[in-house]
Amino acid sequence: MLTALARLRSESAPAHLAIGSPWISDAPLFPGVFAGSFSFLLPGIEPSDVATIGSFMRCWKANGGDASLLVQNYDPSDHPTKTGAFYNKLELALLRQCLDADIEVLLGRGFHDKFVIVPDVVISGSANMTYSGLYVNRERLTLHTQLSAPHDFKTAELVCQNHLVTARGFGICRPPGIPAGLVDSVSLEGLSKCYSGSWK
Repeated sequence: MLTALARLRSESAPAHLAIGSPWISDAPLFPGVFAGSFSFLLPGIEPSDVATIGSFMRCWKANGGDASLLVQNYDPSDHPTKTGAFYNKLELALLRQCLDADIEVLLGRGFHDKFVIVPDVVISGSANMTYSGLYVNRERLTLHTQLSAPHDFKTAELVCQNHLVTARGFGICRPPGIPAGLVDSVSLEGLSKCYSGSWK
């Protein structure tokens, strides 16, 4: 991801970052030994600019890239069901930060895949983009690169892109009637009210 950000800054060409995870939090990306500066790879970028999922996405957008975030919707009749009130409120706060940074936010239906897409690389597997998913649970992640395995990369990329296209196909999210699709400020407010109140 850091290398992709460096390429985005040096090549000045449009590049898209997409993160998909049914559950997501503003989890740290480079803890422990990986924390610190990246002065050679990313001059002018502070560690705090890329320290978490949310800050990395905002940094990507601020450096000229496009970004999309896809999570599972909050409708209790859909699966997988998101029933953790505390974690959902944290997630909704992250979605607000992404909207404020002009990052595309999408809600899926029956969405259970996990992935990160940057130019020429797809990471996919079983790990949710949360602290537990990345650092506590025993999960599997697979790295697909365009250079080393172009067929596998393209297949993985198409599968992930299909989730984004499917979510966009729902149109503008308007809970409770349309709980999936593209999130804007109105629908985010509606999500917060529906989640704390009733989905009837």
